[in-house]
Amino acid sequence: MAGIGFTLRQLTRQDNVAGIIRAYGHASVTTSGPWLATVLALGTISLAGQGLVNTAYLETFRLVVIYNFALSLLMCGPIMLVATRQISDLIFAKRLEDCAGVFLTAVALVMLLGLPLAVGLYAGYGRFSLPITLAACINFLLISAIWTVSIFLTVLKTYNRVTLSFVCGLVLGTSLAITLAPDFGTFGLLLGFNAGLTVTLFALIGQVYAEYPPGPLRLKSLLRGLRTYWLLAISGLVYNAALWVDKFVMWLLAPERTVHESGLVIYPAYDSAMFTAFLTVVPGLSLFMVIVETSFFERYHRFYQDLLNHATFSQIRRNQTLLIETLTAGMRNLIVIQGAISVFFLLGASQVYDILGIDFSHLTMFRFGVIASFFQTLMMFVLVVLAYFDLRRLALGLQLFFLVTSGVFTYITIELGYAYYGFGVMFATGLSFLTAYIALARFVQNLPYEAFIANNESVS
Repeated sequence: MAGIGFTLRQLTRQDNVAGIIRAYGHASVTTSGPWLATVLALGTISLAGQGLVNTAYLETFRLVVIYNFALSLLMCGPIMLVATRQISDLIFAKRLEDCAGVFLTAVALVMLLGLPLAVGLYAGYGRFSLPITLAACINFLLISAIWTVSIFLTVLKTYNRVTLSFVCGLVLGTSLAITLAPDFGTFGLLLGFNAGLTVTLFALIGQVYAEYPPGPLRLKSLLRGLRTYWLLAISGLVYNAALWVDKFVMWLLAPERTVHESGLVIYPAYDSAMFTAFLTVVPGLSLFMVIVETSFFERYHRFYQDLLNHATFSQIRRNQTLLIETLTAGMRNLIVIQGAISVFFLLGASQVYDILGIDFSHLTMFRFGVIASFFQTLMMFVLVVLAYFDLRRLALGLQLFFLVTSGVFTYITIELGYAYYGFGVMFATGLSFLTAYIALARFVQNLPYEAFIANNESVS
């Protein structure tokens, strides 16, 4: 579903810098909208609220948002991947009238699953006041719904309105949160933030229904898709768990973790360092969407189209060579761009920390996180390419490897001490990328055999 990438690529071909900036700006929102909005809102509210809002209120607010962000992503991951596959199939079959039905069903399903989870966490396990509990549960449902809507962002052509939806929601949410916090504390922070999320959510839903005709709920179809594409569903859970397992291990085992008065545990220093570091992937993901994925898709489509048209073996080999060259060039460009960004933040981290007044004891964790984010971007590249070739078992195996190594190495770094915090996830991500890259390289080198024999149902 390269989708909007082709549209944004046209902006980069305009004879001006503004077109390039607009293309990559919109791509950043499309690839990382929910993540960007949440992290920027947390950072802005935390910085602007210093001196205006009680520190305890800010800490509780950050705790709730981080838990909601993590748990909603784990819950929505399986549904999002299966719904994405179904929508992709419907677009290919030109059954656009059914797309909105799948989307609406996915949103309804995450709401249905998310409500008892949120209530159990905040009303059952956590010790929060009733207003904060209600606001936290609503926040969980809003974030879950935005995750689900995000599967449509790559096929919506109105990229200006998509970006505007996130920007308006971010500005409104942060402004209201800071305004309400002095009088209403944590409840005011959550209430204002929820207002911004609501604006973003309904603006995006409006864009979906503006481009795709409304349709009925398709619960049976989505449940059938979860059975048919169960490997994708498990991948959605495993991959997101792999992204968060280092935080979970730190929350549970790190001696420096904080036990909130509600009973929930968290490690603010580690979380802040890693969340900030992960923002460095945004330029790389934008490059991937606008240039790399679109170029790869064109070669990929040509290879399989010629297969269907009974091309000669020499033509198939020629297409394979072009596809490999495109992948190699894409990987090289991604390494150069993402590598330059990573080096910039590694060298300038101390100056940024000094300007923002952040404790320098977090600096090492941030630098490890930047390197981990570099490898994470490259690994995303490999996993997306594997998804195009429908290598579900291989992708799931690689994601399980990432999950296990990240958890184990993070535990080892806790045993080694504070100076090594963050090194575990960095090492696990680098090792997982290297393993995934080798697996992809072996596959594309044998692509004609894989296409004709290994993945040919009529042969098997």
